Amino acid sequence: MFRTINWKKIGQYAISMTLLFLSILMIRSTDWAIDTFNAIEFSEIVYHLKVPIEGTSSSILESFFLNSFLFSAVVTIVIAWLVSYFCKKYEDKKIFELIRCRKIVSAIIVFVVFGCFSLLRVNALDYVIDITTQSSFIEENYVDGRDVNLNFPENKRNLIYIFLESMESTYLSNDMGGFMEDNLLPNLSQYAKEGVNFSNTNEMGGLYVPQNASWTIAAMVAQTTGLPLSVPIDSNQYYGEKPFLPGAYSIGDILESEGYNQELLIGSKAEFGARNLLFMQHGDYNIDDYHAAIDDGRLPKGYFEWWGYEDSKLFDYAKETLVELSSKPEPFNLTMLTVNTHFQDGYLEESCEVDYDDPYYNVIACSDSQVYEFVEWVKQQEFYENTTIVIVGDHLSMNRKTFDDIEKSDRTVFNVILNSVVETNRTQMRTATTFDMFPTTLASLGIEIEGERLGLGVNLFSEKRTLAEKYGLKMMNEELSYFSKFYNDNLLSIEE
Repeated sequence: MFRTINWKKIGQYAISMTLLFLSILMIRSTDWAIDTFNAIEFSEIVYHLKVPIEGTSSSILESFFLNSFLFSAVVTIVIAWLVSYFCKKYEDKKIFELIRCRKIVSAIIVFVVFGCFSLLRVNALDYVIDITTQSSFIEENYVDGRDVNLNFPENKRNLIYIFLESMESTYLSNDMGGFMEDNLLPNLSQYAKEGVNFSNTNEMGGLYVPQNASWTIAAMVAQTTGLPLSVPIDSNQYYGEKPFLPGAYSIGDILESEGYNQELLIGSKAEFGARNLLFMQHGDYNIDDYHAAIDDGRLPKGYFEWWGYEDSKLFDYAKETLVELSSKPEPFNLTMLTVNTHFQDGYLEESCEVDYDDPYYNVIACSDSQVYEFVEWVKQQEFYENTTIVIVGDHLSMNRKTFDDIEKSDRTVFNVILNSVVETNRTQMRTATTFDMFPTTLASLGIEIEGERLGLGVNLFSEKRTLAEKYGLKMMNEELSYFSKFYNDNLLSIEE
């Protein structure tokens, strides 16, 4: 005689086990995120839930799968077996009968409790409080570049802007103003002496990273528009083909209006984080990314290393691009983004030297050498005389284990400007942020800026105080974390 299948019990069991798995996954994913990322902002989590993440390094995906997903699945299976075993063995005991009869209710309670605990650990409550608190800070301090007179020199200069992934002034030696026993940036520090380095100390230092500018696309927004990348939780404005910060006015917009040829060169997939939208919609940049290198045959089909391709190839392609851009009569802007120094531990190419026990240190030192070789090549080209090079870390490193003993408030991103048209004696003891790179970069090209301010940034070559110096960095960051109706209505342009 056949047994009747109790679909109700099977359904209850499936639901309860699914909720149990999700509960464990939330806790484990939270632990993984905290261990993997260094002081991640919850706004970054919200942002990446709303934009394409295709192109994420396989090492990060593998780490998440092994340490979070697979771990949670194994633990769920073990717990399910133990509960089933003891419920059968001690079925006369009330506690196990209660578990069996109330498994869905119990699973829901566990799911809710674990979920709340996970959200608290990643500061979700603070985020909710912040976005429900209104601030007029951006409205009161924002300067729209469309309303400012910008006077270009008769002979417009070329711009090479290099975003260095996770490049901090922290990597300098202690005696130079950094936090390392050895100077991991011997070449970049030499450039800082040769050019202009804006420092937060009376030695070599850097720029502070403001609120909502601490991941790559947000850093690019900050440095090119002088704005944070605020992420309303109820909007999908950054997803798909929608306008990307249509109310913002960027370096790309300004140079495009002056006839510049502009190119974004990156060794990863440009759609990751919607970086392609930022640069295509603000400056009509030609996007030369991983896809382009595959499509035009520079890389073989199926080639994929790290986040796409290595920085050694990036600099080789940059040379080819510069030869082409410099052959045209119009001025050019080549913007680049390196990737080898991305967490976790970076990507060490075979050509890199191994001088340190910490693998990340070797990657940083190698990146320093690669930038040096590229810049020295640029210096030998005819176009260099009329070209300014800006080298800036995009944000602080998220390689948590390297910086556990260093206060985040002491860390700044490295910066240097080579072959600038203007100079200043006010380079040290500055409380400046990456917002200030927007007008400062334009000024280094010899562009006169009415009022010396653009976006939330201040031209650091001028005598004006930055907003961080005027209000204090802490207060400024607090205000930037709050909800801004002006930002949503005039810069983000959320559709009702």
